[in-house]
Amino acid sequence: MDEEKIIKINKRSFITVCVVLVFFMILSYGLTYIIPKGYFDENLTYVPLEGKGYPFLKFLISPFLTLGSESGISIIVISLFLLILSGSFNIIDKTKGLNSIIGFLVKKFEKRKYLLIYSIILVFMLFGALFGIFEESVTLLPIIVFLALAMGWDTFTGLSMCLLAAGFGFSSAITNWSAPDF
Repeated sequence: MDEEKIIKINKRSFITVCVVLVFFMILSYGLTYIIPKGYFDENLTYVPLEGKGYPFLKFLISPFLTLGSESGISIIVISLFLLILSGSFNIIDKTKGLNSIIGFLVKKFEKRKYLLIYSIILVFMLFGALFGIFEESVTLLPIIVFLALAMGWDTFTGLSMCLLAAGFGFSSAITNWSAPDF
């Protein structure tokens, strides 16, 4: 497998992502002065609030306010999950364990490529449908793309096997019991 086909994240890409995120944060803060304040009550009717915008200090400390909210523990757990999983895959990659796993799968499914693609899609659909995993599957994306390239497919096939399958499973939400009553 060509080393240049493997996804590498350089400093320029990281800085670009950070700039885009800051841009969207500033844009959303600006929209608080344009879009009227309000919320939806339990009957799903819109209740307007007085005033426009939010204090700039609240905008600056909003990430910390989010972590301190009632759903902050979920955000912290998901962040830790992503951090630990990414670190684990980085260790596997540095020790060349990932290359051995991919090589084993390529050799085992050399004659049955489509069985492998169907199995991976099924697993990611079940992750999304049963466990609600969608954003978390991004950490597995480089491995699936690497596998797709090793099997002779392109990067979009790997992207589809991972994110598209997780998205379809997530949208079915088999075990999601928090749907509102209409």
